[in-house]
Amino acid sequence: MVLRVSLTRDRLVGIARAAGLNPVLRVMAAVVLFGVGTSGCQPDTRMSVDEFLAIQRMQGMPPATSQPVGSQPAAVAASRPALAPWDPGPYRVGPGDVLTISISGMEKLGLPSTYTPRVRDNGEVILPSVGGVFVDGLTLDELEDAIRAAYMPKYVTDTQVIAKVAEYKMIGVVVLGDLFRSAVGRYQAIELRKDRASVLHALMAAGSPRDFGGRVTLVPARAPDQLVVFDLNELEDQARAARIGSIREADVLIVDARENDAVYVQGLVNRPGPILLTRGATLSVLQAIGAAGGTLLAFEPHEATLMRRQESGELFRVKVDLDRIKLGQDPDLALAAGDVLILPHNAATRVEEFIARSFTLRIGTGVDTTYNPWTEYYLRRDAELNNNGDGFFDSLTSQLTNQLGNLVTPTPAAAP
Repeated sequence: MVLRVSLTRDRLVGIARAAGLNPVLRVMAAVVLFGVGTSGCQPDTRMSVDEFLAIQRMQGMPPATSQPVGSQPAAVAASRPALAPWDPGPYRVGPGDVLTISISGMEKLGLPSTYTPRVRDNGEVILPSVGGVFVDGLTLDELEDAIRAAYMPKYVTDTQVIAKVAEYKMIGVVVLGDLFRSAVGRYQAIELRKDRASVLHALMAAGSPRDFGGRVTLVPARAPDQLVVFDLNELEDQARAARIGSIREADVLIVDARENDAVYVQGLVNRPGPILLTRGATLSVLQAIGAAGGTLLAFEPHEATLMRRQESGELFRVKVDLDRIKLGQDPDLALAAGDVLILPHNAATRVEEFIARSFTLRIGTGVDTTYNPWTEYYLRRDAELNNNGDGFFDSLTSQLTNQLGNLVTPTPAAAP
């Protein structure tokens, strides 16, 4: 059954007069009612929360109640294997490093006391008189002991050796992804010290990703068909990525973009739009409303519509009773990535919005009415978004049908 509201100008003014409104408000009410025109009275096709939860259970989906972000069951945390330490310890010199070495007592041999040798590919440094001294893999303390032993007691009876790294051997790697510090945004060639050659250091040196999903793929230069994947949302992979030596010369690191892990909130909220989630996290209905800045108007919305696309392509539209959630009578449903939560207008908020956009009330001079094409646009958009009987036309017409039944004439629906 389709109901058509047929109201003439005299009837509109009569309704306002019968409602006891003063002349100014009579004009405003008449114009608002005139804007109602016609509308369809359609049944609410949304499923209930109970129906939605029953389907979720049948499909083996996770519980619909939300869990705090970052929390995990104690049993899961306790079952994690012990992590191996990744502290590299003191720096060990290697080929390509340039050292500064001071040796006391060399003036007695007519030689300078300070030298800056490079560690050769065979792991040796060349020093006067003693020739090659093997230092590859030694700490600075061990290197000083090795040089002292090479000079004593054959060349000097006593000496002090002080060594430090003047220039570190750097390794070059390439990081691909949407990076903060990259001039081109998508890739960056970087250099790392040997003692900082890890996947995490490479990400930090590249400036960190702009929109990082947590996964990086390492393409080893020496075995490009043996890819190594790190999921940095997992503690174990964070430890693997932090280890020195997890990335080597000429390796390529590919940063995965963030997946569309977001829920979308529309309607009577201050900041409508997407709310990004960390991978695997959930957000409840009330949390999403709060994250969207809370409700927009003074009228507290009593219900919302949850829209979720199933893997099969079917779209679920769930009627969510916000009052029952706040009272603990219904579960605070957990939203998943891609969900859309709509807090629709009701008749009262739509009338307020329509009047605010269409009328200017001046005390003492009456009401000025101007044509605002945006009003028509918003009403039409409302009808398109709320085609389930929740829009301005539907809600207000329903109220008029109940209160002014003697002015409503039923007409048969048009033939399909």
